[in-house]
Amino acid sequence: GDLDALLVNAGGSPTLVWLNDGTGTFGSVPQKLGSGSSLAAVLADFDGDGDLDAYIANGQPADPAADDAAGSTTLADELWLNDGAGHFDRAERRLSDSSAQDVTAGDFDGDGDVDIYLATGKPQGQAATPDELWLNAGDATFTRGALPRYPRNCASFAAPAFGVATAALDSRPGLDILVANGVKECYYPNAVLLSANYGTFTLADPFPNAPAPGARDTNTAVAVALGDIDGDGHADAFVVEDESASDELWLGHGDGTFDRKFIASPEFTVDVALGDLNGDGFLDAFLANRNNGPNRVLLNRADGRFTSQPLTTDLPGVATAAGDLNGDGWLDAVVVNGDAAEDTIFLNDRTGRLVASPQPFNRLLSRSVALGDLDNDATLDAFVVNAPGYASRVWLNVDGSGVLSETVVPGSDGGQDVALGDLDGDGDLDAFVASGELDGARGIAKPNSVWFNSGGAFAPNSEPFTPQSMRLGPAASMGVALGDLDGDGDLDAVVANARGGLASEVWLNNGAGTFHRSQFLQVSDARGVTLGDFDGDGD
Repeated sequence: GDLDALLVNAGGSPTLVWLNDGTGTFGSVPQKLGSGSSLAAVLADFDGDGDLDAYIANGQPADPAADDAAGSTTLADELWLNDGAGHFDRAERRLSDSSAQDVTAGDFDGDGDVDIYLATGKPQGQAATPDELWLNAGDATFTRGALPRYPRNCASFAAPAFGVATAALDSRPGLDILVANGVKECYYPNAVLLSANYGTFTLADPFPNAPAPGARDTNTAVAVALGDIDGDGHADAFVVEDESASDELWLGHGDGTFDRKFIASPEFTVDVALGDLNGDGFLDAFLANRNNGPNRVLLNRADGRFTSQPLTTDLPGVATAAGDLNGDGWLDAVVVNGDAAEDTIFLNDRTGRLVASPQPFNRLLSRSVALGDLDNDATLDAFVVNAPGYASRVWLNVDGSGVLSETVVPGSDGGQDVALGDLDGDGDLDAFVASGELDGARGIAKPNSVWFNSGGAFAPNSEPFTPQSMRLGPAASMGVALGDLDGDGDLDAVVANARGGLASEVWLNNGAGTFHRSQFLQVSDARGVTLGDFDGDGD
């Protein structure tokens, strides 16, 4: 019932398994799975013994920085079997020598156990290899299933898949597969694999009415998400094109064929997620972009067409927090923009559109923001942590309209992250500030700090927050998360440390806001942390 963690790492660091003992203490030394450079993992009970095993896709070189046109060696994927106590052993028999970019699992042959589909991709400087389907006998022994061959437009390459998703695309039983293929050197069509009989697939033409074969092809697809976008009961697809002027929307007919529409995408999009963002019952899209391009929200017009969410700033925000700032029942957002410009409050116009508020808000070098009712008036306020040398700010939502009034936190000296919670048990929200660095050029770390709320009494010339006397560090902490790790009813802290090889830390609260460091987590260079019940044991 408590939360454990599996961390997939790149750049030569192995995947790590951290086991929670139920008191918020993680094993002093995590189990290391493999030698590193992993891209993706899937958890499932592959050997039928009732616990979760792991398949790890190692689809990149062991040293990505050293990869060049001459090519470099990638590490083969690995299957790790759980002994039921959270210890993993590498399966003796390797599925293949592939180095997949993505992996998905499901019962593809209808025999009641979990099979594996590998999207092999094409590591930089290396030849692509065909995707692989592996059918499970129920005991984690696999045989390779047959997949149809992709049509080739370039004789020296196989189809390079970078993303994969599964759903029922037609009315026949069995999971179908949609594969996002993409590579610069050649053109390959994104592939629809329909389950003809459990475990047997046919390559379907998704666009039988396309005017010419070349019109079907794409060359830079990197991700795909499936869902009923137009509300007709059939699975549709949103296909992300990394280096194209448009992404693609595939509207399904329920028979494995689609109508394709193009959606203008001026940014380099690398991922997509679907969900109902404005509460109208239809799936909207959130696009993650790279190369300093702003992320985008596309709102579904209930017919499979989208309206781009016109964020009224294209500044590259460094942190954000969401909450109902003006009491209208809709989520608003506060975005802090770091060194780029003034921070911004976005108010929801009740259609899912976020409109920048004209009010001036925090012109300092901000680093993080958290929302909570700091003055006990039943409205959301903001606690903003600024860069070292700039005091933190509390912005009070005075009348509940979303217009915020500034209050300085005396004695504070900036930081990197902040989390709010009742740390001393007096019923109001306190603040735990992760330090960051005092001087980035010299690499001088400073301690984390706890700030106690004085009952929400924010009066002129008062000191609404007072610091705890003890020093929590020093550590160059980049992130903090609060939760009851030891089951005693108060909030403890995990801090992520990212400088100088310092390990991340667990700090346990005595209930009055006094913390002691209970252990180091042997993870360094961490940028953030989140908590949750990963293994379903209640902590």
